[in-house]
Amino acid sequence: MEYRTLGRTGLRVSAVSLGAWEIGGAVRLSFEKLGTISHGWGKTDDAESVALIDRCRHAGVNLIDTAPAYGAGHSEEVIGRALQGCREHWVVCTKGGHGATDGVAWNDFSKARLLGQIDESLARLRMSCVDVYLLHGPSAEDVRRGECLEAMESIRQQGKARFVGVSIGSNEMGVELIRRGVVDV
Repeated sequence: MEYRTLGRTGLRVSAVSLGAWEIGGAVRLSFEKLGTISHGWGKTDDAESVALIDRCRHAGVNLIDTAPAYGAGHSEEVIGRALQGCREHWVVCTKGGHGATDGVAWNDFSKARLLGQIDESLARLRMSCVDVYLLHGPSAEDVRRGECLEAMESIRQQGKARFVGVSIGSNEMGVELIRRGVVDV
């Protein structure tokens, strides 16, 4: 397996990573602009997902990416079970800012929401700290308000994430945040 340095973290991660949206399975969610739809990848089997994670580990994959939005937290729960006894092998990345309450999807990049969401993710993942915590698709306005960036720094200072970053559609925003030293990835 080929390995690369992840951003400014110094972490060596496999060139192939495991994206865990599929592990979450499908949920029915109501979106403001889309109405109620199935969101996710359909029926999944937790035992098969755990076996997949183990096969990836043996193949040299060491980066796993998840989010509370994946299967309404189910992806994180499965990963938490699968990583028991082999946590040291993995670079675990999760995200915040998207979720659902009572089947209604939301985007919320407020400091209070992100600080609560990291604690929920850590409980599902069965760990006290993730390696990387990302903002999950904030808008330029979310970033301009600055609350989400304050939350990320607080999460890092509290030792709940070793490194922080942003998962976005705008390359310009990502480059600017890295240039300003606000994020590691």
